[in-house]
Amino acid sequence: MKMIHSIGVYRFKKGFNPQFVEFVNELYIVFNPLMNWVFNISEKCYKLLNGIKNKLIKKN
Repeated sequence: MKMIHSIGVYRFKKGFNPQFVEFVNELYIVFNPLMNWVFNISEKCYKLLNGIKNKLIKKN
């Protein structure tokens, strides 16, 4: 899905005569595995709770 979006953005920007530069992907290095685990779990919980909240708001 992301690739389709990137192609659309590329086509849009192509109309402005840009210089096309492709960058190397970012590197994800974990310095503290415990904090990384806590962050990942908290992010999943936040997304889950936010989705539940949005469903409840749509019902009312």
